Amino acid sequence: MKKVVWAGLLTLCLAACNKAAPSGTMTGTYGYDDHGTVTPLLKVESQGNSYAVSEYAQGKWSPVASTIKPFTKEDLEQITKHKIDVPVDGLETNGFALVHVPNGWTDGSFATKTGYFVLMMYGPIDVQKM
Repeated sequence: MKKVVWAGLLTLCLAACNKAAPSGTMTGTYGYDDHGTVTPLLKVESQGNSYAVSEYAQGKWSPVASTIKPFTKEDLEQITKHKIDVPVDGLETNGFALVHVPNGWTDGSFATKTGYFVLMMYGPIDVQKM
C-alpha cells in the first residue's frame, strides 16, 4: 500500500498544470468520518470552465493555491498498477486527488463506502458529500 501511495504522490507532483472542466459530479463539500462525526475536509465549487477548491483547517476554509486538473481512470491505473474496470471521475492538485468511483469500490485493503475518496500523502481517505 505504501508503494501505491508514494507512486500516487509522485504522479500528483509531476502532473501538468491544467484547469479541470466541471462535470457537475465533483462540486460540493466533502468530509471524513471522525468517530461518528463528519468533519469537513474539502469544498469544490464550479467557476465557469474550471473548479475552485478550498481546504478546511482550524475552523476556516482556505483556497488551494495549486492548479487543478482532471483525474482520470488512467491516472488511477497508474497509481494502482493494475487495470480499473469501473468509471472514474475526479480532480487533482499538486497535493491530493479527489476521486469518484462507484459506491463500495475496493482496492486491496481500502474500500470506499460512498464512492468518493481523497488520495493524500499518507494514503486514501474515504469521504462523503456533506
